[in-house]
Amino acid sequence: MAIIAGQTSAGTSRTVLVNDAGKLYIVDSAVTTDIEYQAVTTVPTNTITTVLNFTNAGAALNCNTIFGSGTANAEWLVYIDDVLKIVQRTTAANIKLQIPMEGFILAGSANIKVKIIHYRPATQDFECSLSYER
Repeated sequence: MAIIAGQTSAGTSRTVLVNDAGKLYIVDSAVTTDIEYQAVTTVPTNTITTVLNFTNAGAALNCNTIFGSGTANAEWLVYIDDVLKIVQRTTAANIKLQIPMEGFILAGSANIKVKIIHYRPATQDFECSLSYER
């Protein structure tokens, strides 16, 4: 893989990587990766509950991955501006959730919510993270 260093007109340094097939990858040093983490406890059975509620307060951002887990398997519902976009289910054998979101851009003031519903007889606890870049 060849590496070509460069600089934008705004002074941001960039590295361009060229693989053996000739495909270009641009790495921008000004990009900042961040994670939003939220959790809820004592979620009752058969009740849709918001685990993560994130509103983008700045310029558009690139979503990377949604991670989730809980004390029980559940159905995970991802909403963008209150429109259901993704439904995933965890199982008793694997209660960890990972939803790739690469390439999804969350516009300024847009909202992403991750909700869960479980059917275990007792209350359960859940947590969720959104990894993103600016």
